[in-house]
Amino acid sequence: MRQEWFEMQAERRRAYADQTWIPLRAFLGQCQGEIGHLGFQEDVTCAVSVAVPPAFRAAAEELEWGNSGMTHTHGAYAFDDGRYKTADSFQFDDGVDAGVNLVLAQRNPIGDQVWHLHQDLVLALGLIEENDAWVQPDENFTIAAKRVRRRDGSVGAILIRTDFLRDYLCARGLALRLLSYRERVSIQADADHIQWPEGRQRDALADGRFEGHVMRIHPGGDPEGATVAVFHAWRTDIDMDADVPVMCPETDEGTDHTQRRFARTGPVLHRISGEVWRNVWIEPAAQSPRVRGDHAPSSTTFIVNAAGDRRNADELNDEDIGLWLWFDPAIVRDLLALRAGKLEWYTHDTGGLEGEPGYSIHFGINEAGMINVYARDVARLSEWHRRIWAGRNVYPQGLLSTELAMSHIEARVAETTAPEKRIATSLAKMDEAAHGQWGFPIFRQHGIEEQLLSSLYRFRVVDRNSLLELAKDVARLTADRIDAESLQRFAPVTREMPGTGSLKSLERALARREGPSQARVLMGPLIGLYDMRVGAAHLPSSEIESAFALVGIDPAASFYAQALHLLTGLARCLEAIVASIQAAEPDPDGRPPS
Repeated sequence: MRQEWFEMQAERRRAYADQTWIPLRAFLGQCQGEIGHLGFQEDVTCAVSVAVPPAFRAAAEELEWGNSGMTHTHGAYAFDDGRYKTADSFQFDDGVDAGVNLVLAQRNPIGDQVWHLHQDLVLALGLIEENDAWVQPDENFTIAAKRVRRRDGSVGAILIRTDFLRDYLCARGLALRLLSYRERVSIQADADHIQWPEGRQRDALADGRFEGHVMRIHPGGDPEGATVAVFHAWRTDIDMDADVPVMCPETDEGTDHTQRRFARTGPVLHRISGEVWRNVWIEPAAQSPRVRGDHAPSSTTFIVNAAGDRRNADELNDEDIGLWLWFDPAIVRDLLALRAGKLEWYTHDTGGLEGEPGYSIHFGINEAGMINVYARDVARLSEWHRRIWAGRNVYPQGLLSTELAMSHIEARVAETTAPEKRIATSLAKMDEAAHGQWGFPIFRQHGIEEQLLSSLYRFRVVDRNSLLELAKDVARLTADRIDAESLQRFAPVTREMPGTGSLKSLERALARREGPSQARVLMGPLIGLYDMRVGAAHLPSSEIESAFALVGIDPAASFYAQALHLLTGLARCLEAIVASIQAAEPDPDGRPPS
C-alpha cells in the first residue's frame, strides 16, 4: 500500500459536523490475510461519544481515547450510601452525573453486546424502530438513525443523522463529545516506499494527532530479534496416587521449575501502520423545531394568482388567508407514492389527500382537471411535504372547483359520489346480493382486494398505456376473482349460452332473470374492460375501439376524462348488476344447485 493510504489525509481533513451521519458508537473493521504474516491488511474505525452539559464541558475536553472509559459497556450502580447511578449516566466522579450516553452497550454473557439507542432520544424525536433503522413517520419515514452490522452479523456501529442529533442536543442544552480512533495496518516485504524519518511520523491535528510507524517483525508479529523467556513451574509435594489428593499451601520445597531464553530469528517483514486520534465537539443546533417546536422559517413559495405572484408558506399559513392554489393532478400520484399516501373521496370532485400522517388535505377538481386546495391547508404542512406540493404548483387554469367552492364558501356538500367510491360499494353489494338471492358470493377473496381498490383512481392515467393498465387492474379485481364454478352450478352451460369463463358464467346467471340479450348488455362494460387488459399490442385497433365503446370511453377526450369514463362505466355496470340480482327470485334452497 502507498504511503498516502496510511496517512489518511482526506479523513483527517473531513469535519465530523459536516457529515450526514455521526457515529454515536462504532467498532468496525475490515481485514484480509493472517495476522502477523505477509499480505495482512486491516482498516479499523472506532468512535465513542457522550452528550455533555456546559458545566462539564471543560472536564470533557480532557477525555482521550485511552483514558475515558467510554469504550466499556454500560450499567447501573447502587452505592452503599443510597445513591444510584443510572445506566445512561456518564460520571467523572462517583455520584456526579456529568453527561449522557446516547448509545448504551449492554454486556451479554452469552453472546455479542447489545447496543441500545437512548429511549429519550427516540421518543423526543418521534422515531419508530424498523429492522436496523429508526425512522421518523412525520417526515416521510426518513431514516434518522441506523445500525451498521459487521460481516458476522453483530452490531458494529449506531449512526445518527446530524440534523436530528443537533436538534435533540439543542433541546436538551447539551453538546456531543466524540472521540474517534482510526488505524490502517499492512504487513509488507519491504517499506522502502515509506518516507517517514526513521520509520516514524507524528503530526499534530487541530482536533487530535496522527502517528505513523514502520516496525520490523518476524512472521507471526514479534519484533525483529525479540527475546522470549519461557518459564515452567510445577508442584512436587502432591501425592497423585492417594485416594483423595490434598493440595497444601505452596512452599519452595514443594515446587520446582525450569526456564530458558532465546531470541527470535528468521525472515524479516515490515509492519506499517497509520493511526489517527480525534477529539471533536458536535455542537447543538441554533433551533430545535423537531423536539422543542421552534419555528423554522419556510423557504417554500406558491403561485397565488394569475399574474404569477408568489407568497411564502409562512404568509399563507393563516385560516383567513382567503386564497386557493392550483396544482397539476400529478400531485396525487406523487403523494400516493409515499408510504403514508392515502386518497379518499367525499363527492364526485372532492376528497381528502394525505401524504403526511395526520394531515388530510381537502381538495377539489375543476373543469380543467386541475387540483384546487385552500392555501392554508398546504401551508400548515411540514416543510418537506410543502416542497412536494410546491413542485406541482401551477398558474391558475380553469375556474375554482365548483364542488370545493360549495363546501368552502356556501357550506354545502355536493350530492354527488365519485365513481371510485361507487365501485367499492357496488362490489360489496354484489356479494351481499348474490349471497342473499343465490346462496353464494360472486367473488373469491384473494387478500389483494384493498390494494387493487386503492389503485383504481382517475389521476393515474397519463397516456394510453396507463389507461390499459388501469383496465388490467379492474379485470384483476372483477373477472379474475369471479367464482365461475359456483356460477356454473347455479346456471349450467347451455347450447344457447356456451362458455365456461368467469364473465360468461356471470352472464348466464344474470340471464336467468334478464334473458340472454339483456344480460349481455349488463355485462358489456366488464367484457370491454377485460378486452382492454390485453392491450394494443395484442388487439387490432378496431377491437380496442369496440372495447372502448362497450365501457363508454371517448377516445378523443383527454386521458383524465378517459379514466373518468372508464371508472364511471364500471360503477354503472356494477350498480346495474346489483339491481338485477336484488330483483331476482331467491333460490328456494338458499344455495346453488349441486
